[in-house]
Amino acid sequence: MEQGLRTLNVGAEYILIYSMSDEFSFTPIYRSASEERQNSGYWKGFWNSPNRPTMRYEILGAKPESGQWKWKREIAMEAVQNYQIYLENYSKHMSLEEYWLETGRKLRFIRRNPDGKGKNLGVEHWIPPTFGVLRNSNWTDILASETLSSLGLFFDNPKNSKLIQNLIALCTDEEGEGYILDFFAGSCTTAHAVLAQNREDGGRRQFIMVQLPEPTPPDSEARKAGYATIAEIGKERIRRAIRKMKEEQNGQLPLPATEDGQPSPLDLGFKVLKLTRSHFKPWAPLPPTDAKTLDSLFEQNVSPLVEGWRKDGLLSEILLLEGFPLDSRVIPLEGFGENDFWRVRHEDVAHELFVCLDEKIQPATVERLKSGEILRRDDLFICLDSALTDEAKVVLDDHLRLKVI
Repeated sequence: MEQGLRTLNVGAEYILIYSMSDEFSFTPIYRSASEERQNSGYWKGFWNSPNRPTMRYEILGAKPESGQWKWKREIAMEAVQNYQIYLENYSKHMSLEEYWLETGRKLRFIRRNPDGKGKNLGVEHWIPPTFGVLRNSNWTDILASETLSSLGLFFDNPKNSKLIQNLIALCTDEEGEGYILDFFAGSCTTAHAVLAQNREDGGRRQFIMVQLPEPTPPDSEARKAGYATIAEIGKERIRRAIRKMKEEQNGQLPLPATEDGQPSPLDLGFKVLKLTRSHFKPWAPLPPTDAKTLDSLFEQNVSPLVEGWRKDGLLSEILLLEGFPLDSRVIPLEGFGENDFWRVRHEDVAHELFVCLDEKIQPATVERLKSGEILRRDDLFICLDSALTDEAKVVLDDHLRLKVI
């Protein structure tokens, strides 16, 4: 005989959501729908409460005094025309659901209901048949936590990535844009959720995870598996989640399509940055000294960099000092002979940055740089002061923007 339960678990989870602006509105998200909803569409008001004057324009003789329409003018006008075409040519022998299916499940429709009241002034857009029902207060089908056994990792009570994924979809715009910041990243459930939601809807959200290198308990399964800190677990989870998505993608995993019908490329990359001291020595005035001692200081050619500096760390610091965001694209360049170069570009910065941190820049490299073959006049080249001769500095300064460290 099966043993009965002695107790019942009683508990609740609370999610607090707040905004910094009264203009914020949630993006609708959905849960599994009933069979009826999967077969039938319905009409819904086309008005939203955020007050954006640029999104108030005339539709079918109606223009709201406040708030905004839900779509851009071009999309809305096309939806109005789509519905007119349906009424004039197809409504007598097929339903709107059938017409939507026949035309590839892509068309949008807008109409004006003459009996409609309220701030939408009777303007409605059609919600097509869907496998999802709008989520409002019912989230009880999602568990609060999950295990990481499918990724082969150990972490006590990690949040359910599906729950976080729903919150991300709820609080980011329909275009799938935005930065997701988690100041207490833990096992990096939030990063996993961002990657999963981008795969689901073709979004371009980016995540920033912050986690102190808090030690794992000495007797924990994570420590036994070789993870000394919680931060290391989080980094490995992101790596394994990405690896799994790439495997699924190569296995013909369906992806959201772009406007030209091609699958949306997934951005499956991330950087790990650690907070550390500057690679530059702190400035301090020289003590009073005589000319002889001052001359000896100049002869020593003292480096402004701290002892033991690393190229990759200094490169990240140079990016910040030159106004390049940390998500800039850093490309190792080949074809410079014995010298190693990085090419840095970002969509928000007009010029490109080229960096070489080798101890000596070879004469052949100087010739290549001044030729203008790779660097434009507005691009910036940064290297160590000691890596160039005085003659090479003069030559390069005449052909490009040069900074030395």
